[in-house]
Amino acid sequence: MTQVMITIVAPLDPADLATADAAIDRLGNPAATAIKTRLDVLDGDLGVHFMSLHALPSFTPGRAHLVLEFSADGDTARAIRQIVAAIGVELATVFALVKDWRGDDLAAYLTHRVVDAGYNLGQTPGLAHTGSPGMTVGRIRREAALAAEIDAMLATQPGGLTAMDRLRDVRTRFGEGSPFLNLGEAQPGFAAATLPAVAIAGIIAFARTYLWPFLILLGAWVFGAAWRSLDHAGVGRSIGLALLDGVWRGLKTGAPALGVILLATAAVIYGRLRNLETTDWISQKAPDPRTMGEILARENVCAQNHMMSLTELKAGWVRRFTLRLAFFAIAVAGPRLYKPGHLGPIGTIHFARWVTPPGTRDMIFFSNYGGSWEAYLEDFITLAHVGLTGVWSNTVGFPRTNNLVLAGATDGERFKRYARQSMRATRFWYSAYPELITDMIRSNAAIRRGLSGAMTEDDAATWLCAFGSALRPDEQLVSNEIQSLVFGGLGFLNYSGLTLWRLPDAAGEARAWLREVSRHVAYSDGRRLKEDDTIDAIVQVAISSRGLEALGLPVEGLASFPRTFLDDMGHEHRRRILGDVGPNAPEYWWWGRDPAHVAVIAYGETQAALDWMIAKLEAAGAAHGARCTHTVEMKTFDRADNLEPFGFADGGSQPVIRGTYKGQKSGDPLHLVAPGEFVLGYPDNRGNLPPGPCMAAIEDPENTLPVLNDSIDFSKTNVNNPRDLGRNGSYLAIRQLEQDVDAFDAYCAAEASRLRNRLGPPYRITADFIAAKLVGRWKNGSPLVRAPYSASADPRIIGENGFQLGLEDPEGLHCPFGAHIRRASPRDSLNPGSDDQIAISNRHRILRIGRKYAPKPGQKPGLLFMCLNGDLERQFEFIQQTWINGNVISLSCPTTLNGEHDPLLGAGRADNNGFTIPSRDGPVKLAAIPRFVTMRGGGYYFLPGKRLINYLIRRSPNGADCGTSTI
Repeated sequence: MTQVMITIVAPLDPADLATADAAIDRLGNPAATAIKTRLDVLDGDLGVHFMSLHALPSFTPGRAHLVLEFSADGDTARAIRQIVAAIGVELATVFALVKDWRGDDLAAYLTHRVVDAGYNLGQTPGLAHTGSPGMTVGRIRREAALAAEIDAMLATQPGGLTAMDRLRDVRTRFGEGSPFLNLGEAQPGFAAATLPAVAIAGIIAFARTYLWPFLILLGAWVFGAAWRSLDHAGVGRSIGLALLDGVWRGLKTGAPALGVILLATAAVIYGRLRNLETTDWISQKAPDPRTMGEILARENVCAQNHMMSLTELKAGWVRRFTLRLAFFAIAVAGPRLYKPGHLGPIGTIHFARWVTPPGTRDMIFFSNYGGSWEAYLEDFITLAHVGLTGVWSNTVGFPRTNNLVLAGATDGERFKRYARQSMRATRFWYSAYPELITDMIRSNAAIRRGLSGAMTEDDAATWLCAFGSALRPDEQLVSNEIQSLVFGGLGFLNYSGLTLWRLPDAAGEARAWLREVSRHVAYSDGRRLKEDDTIDAIVQVAISSRGLEALGLPVEGLASFPRTFLDDMGHEHRRRILGDVGPNAPEYWWWGRDPAHVAVIAYGETQAALDWMIAKLEAAGAAHGARCTHTVEMKTFDRADNLEPFGFADGGSQPVIRGTYKGQKSGDPLHLVAPGEFVLGYPDNRGNLPPGPCMAAIEDPENTLPVLNDSIDFSKTNVNNPRDLGRNGSYLAIRQLEQDVDAFDAYCAAEASRLRNRLGPPYRITADFIAAKLVGRWKNGSPLVRAPYSASADPRIIGENGFQLGLEDPEGLHCPFGAHIRRASPRDSLNPGSDDQIAISNRHRILRIGRKYAPKPGQKPGLLFMCLNGDLERQFEFIQQTWINGNVISLSCPTTLNGEHDPLLGAGRADNNGFTIPSRDGPVKLAAIPRFVTMRGGGYYFLPGKRLINYLIRRSPNGADCGTSTI
């Protein structure tokens, strides 16, 4: 339905302003009851949305205006007839005061005085905006009533219903014959245009709107050249050829000349305007107290407000043209860049308009908006200041601008003072729906559409959000579907062990085993488990690619997992990347050469609880033919003894996932990362939703396959693959690392003795000093960056992790470039102090959740290293290949690490070139480092979310149900 925004400007004698104000006051703001009652009457579905009437002075001497502005449905003629029929008597008493009133027909007079406002050259400069395009008054009111009725229905529904069940109940109450159930047109779509597309459209529109006079000149120039070319027509040359030659010569000479003239004119105008920007008068005038009192007396009486501003345009035709350009830019770019009904990114305006009465330097602005004036102005100052400045920079006294559209309105307090002192009290104002703001109008429309149009559970959940709740944001973790290891290492469950399983060949039995095990899988933040006295043992389940195949995951789903995961850790391609060569090669591993199907990590509050859980796993295996192929017993976890086998405090440098309990406590951007960096199905640090494993099409009558979060914008992912297997899951890398503590201690002692003998008495070099240089921290956790000379006793320094290596230690004099912590997480080393570099480094972080294992007879101590990743290749493998075993981890030291590797994890290789300790006197070189850490087993697993586990345990390959999960 068409909407019209009509502005009527009539001449008024300045001497009659007070009389006119008094006459308008009688109409009321809010509108008097009798007037509102008549204006509320609709013509079918059509009505008047808003109306105001003003008697205004003019900046042109001897002039004043009576201005009626209203927004209505239908065309101009119909809207004027409706208004005159409703309140023509009251309007006539006011318009009788204008200079040219002759007692004529009011409708004819109003039609005659309509101002044609726009940005075209033939129009009075102006612009209009509607926040509810195409919506009639009748529709807005009906949809509001419908929303209120449904809201009351929802309040009476019992608990335990799904979103779709609640919607079906509402539909049933309305009945099959309800007209509302046949009004489910699709939600209007909108996709913002690209900036190049907007620029191209703007250039075309600009040429069509403003350059046509120059094109006429060019046409005249070409015509003249063609006419002159007829003199050369004659024998051997036809008239046609002579004309074509003339046209070509006219274009060849006229177009460049015209272009030069245009560019020169634009340059002169721009230079003049830039010069005036530095000298234009800036108003410091405060609002008139009496006027402000009149304005405030009429504000905030309902959910909406009305404002009217009168400002003076700067002199000259150039300013008239730049004003048109500002309106043109808003009209052309706005609808292409922002959603319908929004002025820029702001959607609080119902109807607004700028208009310049003909023959004056007056610019009048009217706005009907939701909320308070202060909030309204702050939104524009923050979000749309370029548009504000572009328009009002053409008025006298506006705050200082830069290039016509910059600065200006960003001087927020000065701009608000300028706006307030330009305002006049709105003495008559009518609103057809005074308690509705634009967000409510849009929400009510969505409710009405969804009542018949919502077809899925996701649609229904979205529909319910219109009644005072909200969809889960894309980045908000669905905690109760994410295994607890993602939220931390479960340190309150001190006893743990890893069991590796081979599943039976029969997929049904494999699923039955997983069903039994899944009863004990813990989800959500470990704090909830800790608070539940009934839980003293849990498991976490991770499945390899072969395990997913054994469980009957369809081939198309398995193939959608990344190649890194499908290869597994021991594959020839992967071992070269990871440095698993020589003694670290898979042929020497204790386990993992033949990848297990499932890794189950059991945790218990006591040893007895852990033993009980292990027994449950073994019983499930015996019942369904699953076989435990290897176990790794972990040492009892003790927070008071958090030293890894070499004697260093462990676990200090960890990323924190935004949105978790830890993330809410830590806002340090150095370690805070987006959920999608570790958990699939969520935006990553760059705001993108990475693609994950999924199935394009599979029969799923029970809707057991996991689906994307209700609030996720499907334009960010592959809409052809809506079944997301990875949702709420993470990739788990497991490595059992044996540590030769004696060799480490002996090396540090020997190198300390050698350097003391070589460098002499002034240097107090100890074994602990060498060890700290290799690691980057003292054994108590004090970082060398903050405690370079000895371990600190200051609790603020011990375990400190909020430092920047590149900014605080660019020369590596405290923490060597090759130290373990600098390699494992270089932070800003490649570009000291750069936030961008920190962001790049955070793209390669891993979440460590491992523990020390209990060595069996003949084994050395070590760590069962486990880490979570959103992308195994970008995170874990990148760290191993590029940072742990690479040569360059600081731009300050690009070459001296040649042949060096991580002193802990990369040592003992054939190309080992020792370790460099930078100093003021030059590099100090340590001897070649023997192997301290040996790889003893590992693999890649997927830690699935709850819905994927439920799918795997309930379905067989042919779709038959395999039983019901107790989760």
